[in-house]
Order: sequence, then structure tokens, then C-alpha cells
Amino acid sequence: MTEAWKIKGLDDAFAAGYKPEDLIAKAILADVYLGHLDSGNFADCAEGSWTPPVSLEGVKVPQFPQNTLPEALRWYVEELSRSTQTPLILASSVALGAASIALAKQVKVEPRPGWEEPLVLWFLNLLMSGERKTAVMNALRRPLDEWERTRRRELGHQIAEAESRREILTRRLKEAEKEATKDGVDAAAAAERAMGLARDLTDHEVPSLPQLTTSDTTQEAVAILCQENDGRIGIWSDEGETVRNIAGRYSKDQSPSVELYLKGYSGGYYSSSRVGREGISLQDPAIPMVLVIQPEVIRGISNQLALHGQGFFARYQYAVPPSALGSRISRPEPADDRAREAYDDLIKALLDMPLPEDEYGEISTHVLEFSEAADKLLEDLQDWVEPQLGPSLTSQSSLSISSTDALSSSSPPSQRLRRKSASCGSSSAMRSRQPSTNPFMNSSSSA
Repeated sequence: MTEAWKIKGLDDAFAAGYKPEDLIAKAILADVYLGHLDSGNFADCAEGSWTPPVSLEGVKVPQFPQNTLPEALRWYVEELSRSTQTPLILASSVALGAASIALAKQVKVEPRPGWEEPLVLWFLNLLMSGERKTAVMNALRRPLDEWERTRRRELGHQIAEAESRREILTRRLKEAEKEATKDGVDAAAAAERAMGLARDLTDHEVPSLPQLTTSDTTQEAVAILCQENDGRIGIWSDEGETVRNIAGRYSKDQSPSVELYLKGYSGGYYSSSRVGREGISLQDPAIPMVLVIQPEVIRGISNQLALHGQGFFARYQYAVPPSALGSRISRPEPADDRAREAYDDLIKALLDMPLPEDEYGEISTHVLEFSEAADKLLEDLQDWVEPQLGPSLTSQSSLSISSTDALSSSSPPSQRLRRKSASCGSSSAMRSRQPSTNPFMNSSSSA
């Protein structure tokens, strides 16, 4: 029988004589599906050394820590979830995403001296059709849209005046340049006047109409939107087009286009130059994402190895809320207007937050420093996570794909299996270093 590490896909596996039960028993199904078998994973695997697969049925997962939300957010998401008969985690994560859009490029955190992080969050909720995703997302983006409309009205006259001023400067510059080339005039004086007008035109700025979010778009369009909106644009969608675009839907070779998005999550310098287009340069772009899509969308791009290798999927905060279908009441009470107003006021206040100036008079960002207690919690979290990142563990992407497959599969529960996350080479050593539960969550409660 062909060595397992030489198999490049399921067709190869079956052609080599493997049966489905063999693949599950050897716990290589996930790696075959991803197409990245590593011979080192199997070289030290003696017969019978694999641990039994772990069923995804009945897995205990932590509930969302609702009590950690600010009061205005917590009050409204509870009211909204009750009135729409939707899972609480859905409204909670989307509301945090809205707050991230409001705070991006305005506040950054400094856990320790020299370590700064932008307040950019990526949320990905996986829900089947008919779960009222759109109703929840529309309600929670309302203050973003209202703020945007208000700012557009306020800036309308200012933009019109700035555009008129730019046109006047442009025409004066052309006339001055023409004068400087004529005979019988003071060419030096005309040239000096032209250069002064050129400087004025360069310094003249025309404000753009503010835009906080976009959905079905390309990386090039997102870069332009970032440049026009002070380096910030949120991705907000309850459809899968955004993810498909990122995965390479419009590229010639179907390769992912993720550089800007990765920089928009963690910061950094981004530059793009194209023939026939004006170049774009962005310093620390901020691109929060709020996606509520169907699991099938993720299944469709789960074999994009480039996305896994670049850490794209690892940046999301995932949620697979329990379905409310079949248990919803027909006429729930509407959400409390006071809760809605408190939430709207909070998001708008974050958007209108006054920003400090640096020593050069330039607009800067607020810096949120960690307290000693918060730093200690972060240290404990790092100590808990780090042992699980070793090379002898199955990649997080494998687990997320296996989980999505299982949650979306129509196969019997007994067949929805995944293997334990340690590979056989040093699994016992790794398990001995891993705590059994996350010390920061109540793992006894199920979502």
C-alpha cells in the first residue's frame, strides 16, 4: 500500500487501496483533504499509536462572557436577541464589531511598553439560512449609517467650496504657466507666481464624503476607500461575496488577495502601484470585519492553503450559534426603545471622540494602557496558549475546517469525527503541558 505521506488527495488514497474507515482510523482524513501531508507526521507512527477520534457531538464550549460588555451594549443586544428570537452570541459579536469600526484609527492599546495593537476585530458568525441574520445586522449598524448620513450633510457645502477652490487654483496655475512662457513679460515673476500657485494647489485638500463600511468589494477598492477615509473602512456583510473575493474570485489565477486585509488587522505599511492608476500608500490601515455567513461559504474556500499559511483564518473570532429554528415564538415584545437609544448614543459618541494632537500638531490616536491586573491576565493567557502552538499539534486551520465540515454535514453524528490535535510523534509530551480547560472561560457551560 502506498505510504500515507505520498498521498496528495482522496482520489490517490482510494486508488492506493485505502478505505474510508482506514483514513478515519489513521486520522489522516483532515490532512489529505487539505493536501499537505507531512511525512514527518507518519514516520514515527507505529501501528496502533493513534488515539481515538474525538466526537464533535456534545462538545462543551464556553458561553460568551456577556457580563463583560459595556452596559449600553449588553442591554441592547439582550433586547435585540429577545425581540428577534436569535442567539445572544450573534448580536453580541456584531455589536462589538460595530464598536471596533467606531474605534479603529482612534484608539490603540499598549499592553506593555513598546507593544501596541490597533483596536481592530474580525468576527465571523456561521449560521444557516432563515436565522434572521440580516435583521440583527441591520439593527446594529443603524448608528453607523445615521452618523455617516449626518456627516455627509455637514460636509456637503464644505466639499463643494473646496472643489470650487481647487478648480480656481488649477485655472490660475495654467494661466501663470502660460504667461511665464511669453515674450515681453517678466518671465521670472510669472514663473514665481506659477510656482506659488502650484504649492497652493498641492496643499489644498478636498474632503471626501465619509464612509464607514463596505461589503462586496475588491482589495483595490478597499485600498481606495481606506485612503479616502483616513485609513479606516469596515467590512460588513451577511453574504459570502466578501470572503469569496478575498479568496481570489476576481484574480486571473484565482489566488487570494489578502495583503491589505492582513495589514488592516495588525497594522503596517501598505503600498500599491499599478500601471495607469495612481499609487496608494497607507500607514497602519484599519479594516475591521463583521461577517455573518452560511457555513457552506467557508467550506467552499477551506482548501485555500495560501489563506491558511498567511494566517487569514486565524485572525477571526468565530461563533457557530445554536439554531433557534423550531423554538421561536410568533410575537415577541419589541426591543426597549431606551436600550436602542443607549446603544446608538454610545456608538455615535465613539465616532465623535475628540482626538489628541502630537508634538507637531498632527492628529494622533488615544493610547489605552493596560493596568497591572490586566497585564497579569494577559500573561496567564499567553502562558496557557503558547504550549498549544507547537509544531507537533495539528494546525488550527485543520481543526476549524473539520469543525465546519462536521457542523454542516448531513451524516450521522457517529460519523462526524475529528482526531485529537496532537500528532503521534510527541503527543504525550504535548498533552502533559496543556491544561485541560481554558482558565479564562467557564468551560462547563455549553453554547
